[in-house]
Amino acid sequence: MKKVLIFLLSLALAGIFVSCNDGIDSDSEAFKASADGKTYLVIGGASLGRNVVTPKTASKEDLANFSLTGTFEDETEAVTFVKAEEALTLEELGNKQIEIEAGNWTFTLSAELNSIPFSDTKSIEIKAGVVNTLSFDLKADSSYGGGISVTLNFPLDKSINSVVAKLSDPSGTNEIETKTFELADFAEVKDTDGEVKEYSVTYSRNLSEEASRISAGSYYLVFDFMAEGTSVPINSFPYYVRVVSGFTSSAVDSVKLNETYSITYSYFANGEALEATDSSIGIADSPEGFVFPAKYSRKSETISLPAMAKTVTEGEAGYVFAGWFEDADFTNPITEIASGSTGNKTLYAAFINRITVSANGKADASVVSGAVDSIDTAVSRIVEFEAPIDWTIFVDGKLECAQEIGQELTPSNAKSLTIEGLHENTMPDSTSTSGTDGYTDIIVYKALSPEIETENNENSALYIATSAPVIIKNIEITGADEAGMGGGICMATHLVNVTLEAGTWITGNSASMYGGGVMINGSLTMKEGAVISDNRCENEGGGVFIGSPSAKLYMEGGEIRGNSAFAGSGVYVSNTASLTMSGTAYIASDNDVKLEVTDAGVLVGDLSENTHEIVATVTPAGYEVGYSVLDPAEEGGTLTEEIISKFQIEQPESVDYEWSIGLDGKLAYKSATSSGTASVDNRALTIVLDKAEVCLNDTITFSATASDGTTVTKDVTYTAELLWKGKEINAYGEDTYYVVTGNKLSFSKALPKTGTYQLYVTATQSINDTSTSKISSSQTFEISVTNEYTTPDTQVALYNTSSDSISYYLKDFDSVKTDLPSSPDMAGNSDATTAFDAFGNFYIFSSSKLYSNNPAIASNSNGIDLSELVGSGYGTRGFVIDVKKNEAYAYCSNYNSETGGYTVKLFKLLNLLSSGYLENYEPYTFEFNKSPNKIAIENEILYTYGSVNYDVVSVYSLSEGTISEPKASVDVSDNVDLDDFSVSDMIVQDGKLYLTLKSSDTSEDAGVWELYSRGAVAKIDFDKTPPEVSTCGWISDNDVLNTSSLSDHYVYTYYVEKKGTYEYELTSNQFYCDSGCSNPALISCSDLQIPADDEDPDSSPKTLKIYAPTDSESLNSSLYLSGPQKFVAIKPKKLVIADDGVMFYTDDLGAYKYKNVNRIVTIDLENFAGGIDSEIDVKAEFDEKKEGNFVEAVCGFTPIASASLYKCTGEFKYEPLDSASASLFYNGSSGLSAVNVASAFDSQIFFNIPCGDN
Repeated sequence: MKKVLIFLLSLALAGIFVSCNDGIDSDSEAFKASADGKTYLVIGGASLGRNVVTPKTASKEDLANFSLTGTFEDETEAVTFVKAEEALTLEELGNKQIEIEAGNWTFTLSAELNSIPFSDTKSIEIKAGVVNTLSFDLKADSSYGGGISVTLNFPLDKSINSVVAKLSDPSGTNEIETKTFELADFAEVKDTDGEVKEYSVTYSRNLSEEASRISAGSYYLVFDFMAEGTSVPINSFPYYVRVVSGFTSSAVDSVKLNETYSITYSYFANGEALEATDSSIGIADSPEGFVFPAKYSRKSETISLPAMAKTVTEGEAGYVFAGWFEDADFTNPITEIASGSTGNKTLYAAFINRITVSANGKADASVVSGAVDSIDTAVSRIVEFEAPIDWTIFVDGKLECAQEIGQELTPSNAKSLTIEGLHENTMPDSTSTSGTDGYTDIIVYKALSPEIETENNENSALYIATSAPVIIKNIEITGADEAGMGGGICMATHLVNVTLEAGTWITGNSASMYGGGVMINGSLTMKEGAVISDNRCENEGGGVFIGSPSAKLYMEGGEIRGNSAFAGSGVYVSNTASLTMSGTAYIASDNDVKLEVTDAGVLVGDLSENTHEIVATVTPAGYEVGYSVLDPAEEGGTLTEEIISKFQIEQPESVDYEWSIGLDGKLAYKSATSSGTASVDNRALTIVLDKAEVCLNDTITFSATASDGTTVTKDVTYTAELLWKGKEINAYGEDTYYVVTGNKLSFSKALPKTGTYQLYVTATQSINDTSTSKISSSQTFEISVTNEYTTPDTQVALYNTSSDSISYYLKDFDSVKTDLPSSPDMAGNSDATTAFDAFGNFYIFSSSKLYSNNPAIASNSNGIDLSELVGSGYGTRGFVIDVKKNEAYAYCSNYNSETGGYTVKLFKLLNLLSSGYLENYEPYTFEFNKSPNKIAIENEILYTYGSVNYDVVSVYSLSEGTISEPKASVDVSDNVDLDDFSVSDMIVQDGKLYLTLKSSDTSEDAGVWELYSRGAVAKIDFDKTPPEVSTCGWISDNDVLNTSSLSDHYVYTYYVEKKGTYEYELTSNQFYCDSGCSNPALISCSDLQIPADDEDPDSSPKTLKIYAPTDSESLNSSLYLSGPQKFVAIKPKKLVIADDGVMFYTDDLGAYKYKNVNRIVTIDLENFAGGIDSEIDVKAEFDEKKEGNFVEAVCGFTPIASASLYKCTGEFKYEPLDSASASLFYNGSSGLSAVNVASAFDSQIFFNIPCGDN
């Protein structure tokens, strides 16, 4: 077949498009009739195929070295129509007409682009007689690969220090390549002025390099912008890339960066901040080497917070990670920072090694910030953590349910477990027989519900089955009364290892079979301060039963006492179990150690520091010589006589000989007493106590009598020890509870318990002055101690203060009148407050200094300076003592301009009364409406007068810490029928508050003149609801002196005529007088009118009401107060008050007269309504003298100037007198009377007008 190729120059080719569907132009015609009727093939066009998100366009004119071959129908040999050597251009190729045979052909067009081969194969039916047009879509070989070039421009941001480009498959999961651009790799993008406006990075795969090219296909390319110190991208920008063989897929994009936020990590162990490093808290051990990001943005991917290492170490303590939280209170857990979050974050990693258990806890509570409901729940949580560290379970308060530590707790999830009371509980001692005295944290047995499955089938207060070591401290375990074995603690298996440390008190439990206090099957160690007391067992082991053959009790300290059982009231040692005693271990004489076997005794270690004379009483397995009682604890050790002397044998009944312990530790007969000189009769002196029932502020006085009953005082000295069940109480710790001085014992602080103590007293007397021989007697007394301070019986305190000195007198009540100085000035000082302590010592607080006859303070003549607490800058300052607690307080107040009220600061002065020094104090702060006028405290209850409002008394509790609203309030003025009173003093005694009220004034109401000089005591009982207020000593309005016709004793006012330049006017005062006018009463008369000219003066009778005590038949002055000023002593069931006012009496002529009253009165609190119980007149002045209200009879006239005086020239008319010695006349009830002129001085003249009968 002959083939003719004809090239057509007019061929129109399709261009290159950005889509992948490039082809013939829409106006191209595939077939057109040939001019000569022959069949031709024309190459209609050749385009390049490609696809990328942001493609770079290639030009088809760059194609070169075209070749065209074709295969006709079934033929296998290809025909070459165009050869590459012809080097045709695309245009030349398009213009070429190829003559060809009609039929089915397959053509392949090949070319090169930048030396890269491209080709395409098309099949077509060549139609005869026409020009057949064929277009090709040239593509590179798929195995050749393509290139990538993506550039990101981004703004300047100092927080960005690197950009990470990651290329992966379209899913983003299979990473192909990661490239990191550090800060130095960032390219600068400058504007036309050459200024850097942006940075850029470019991720590229070079098409021209075989190693760099990448296979054709789709890819996922993401740019992560990283900030310093973070592994989480601040911003991420993803791109999908389509790579076509032979082409470079390219794009340039400008992006904006999101705002960045900081992430701060804090690490806490049990709520306390850790000084954490990566290694100490386990960051380095986080999953997959997680690096904690320091920054993130809204566009950051979700940051999942990893779990930290399970166990970490800070110092010697181990902790377990308990979660991440958003707050320092650990109440809001967090596991991730979700994408889209904003704001700076502080995250708190909680590490714990302790869990709190409370009766108010919840089973599902957070162990980080909350409390769970039981020890069993806490143990379950510990097991879940699987952290073999030292764990602690704190007991907060009273757990009223049986508790258990099950066998699921093992050394694999707990290195050890400590059960500890959360509070500072009082150390248990022999001062309690049962119960919970002094303890806040207690495990109290309560039977479990039958529905609850538990290992605790013994009904113990605490059942322990764990193989992990358990330490118990500072907690009371009590109340189990249904146990079979181990009422307080049942140690279930031989694997249980328990240590009882200081403050552990197992008391008040019982068991029917073994171990009222503790049943031991494993190993129990007791340390100093652990106590097992007052437990009971019906069978064996009242305190402790040592059960299994390998069971052991190591008493390195602690006490076992007061327990009871059929056998082994203290400890029962069964079979081959063992008891080892060393250190300060002590089993009281009321308990014994019962041995069950004959060939093993109590193992004894180092007792050299043990101060007890007898450390244990042993009951052997039987009473035969050679039975074991004691053995050395150490192998090869020996028993010394000193060690053996610390043990005694429980003697059998009905035998006429005693048993002892031999040097080999075996049972032996007691040796006979060696001969010697008989001792002096121990009853040569008989000791007598003045009292056997005492309170803390009582003093016990010793005395000694000879055999003839006479009191012995010469050369007698005393020693004394106060004991509780045989133990001297000052040896309990560092506290000194009592002191002995001479022949007196006094208490220095509250004793451990209330109850019966033993007082061991020794009296020793030298036989003569030159001999050293002495006789002595020792006796033990039962002393009943009420562990509180009672109301003291003090002396009467009269005092005076001034700016530079203070003085006071302390006298017995009956001798106040005779023993005082002749004229003591007791006016006092408004700055001073006074107080008594529980021992009767007197205190004066004045000008920020405290003075007292307390020996600890009296030696300081300058007083104790409290200005650092209550400086002079405060408006109100004072000092008060809580007598029931014998604790001192100072207080001050100042105006608070922000609130418009007053800030009151109260300071408990710790140990001041005992030490005499201001060593330490506890502050309280109040915000009151007003500054309180008075303050009193008893039993940590604060009473204030005037802090809420005038006349209002309010009550606050100091024991609650934070003080806000009062517990109760009462307005005194609303509850008493009193007129115009003021509160002069306030005291609280036996829970009742007492206030002294006084009233002293003159006033006029509707023509009736009233004179007040009276007082009262108000009692407020806050135990009643509402508080009950009552008074005594007040003269009511019905009990007054009424004088209705006093014209004979009234000085009338007359008209004064003006003469010359001299002018006279009346003063505002006139006076009522009795018939003798020796004791006139001042009456205000400012509203009396001067009569008009020639008018008779106002001579109508005046009525005067006097409110004051009187000796009249109707009123007994001894029942009423005239002007109470101060409580001047404290006495049981009595009030002692300084009373200063006015009292009226009737003279021999029947006229009323008055006298200034200065007396000390008592009020019997058991007959409060009866008023004054007793009175003593004293010379001391407690208040200002009454001359201000009760003065000589004077009507003063004040002249403008002094010159000639005037005389009476007619009725109501005056004219000048000739001399200063003349008389001035006035019209009295019986006509004209003369009054002598008293004196004239300077520019003033005063007329003194005696009242007289007229």
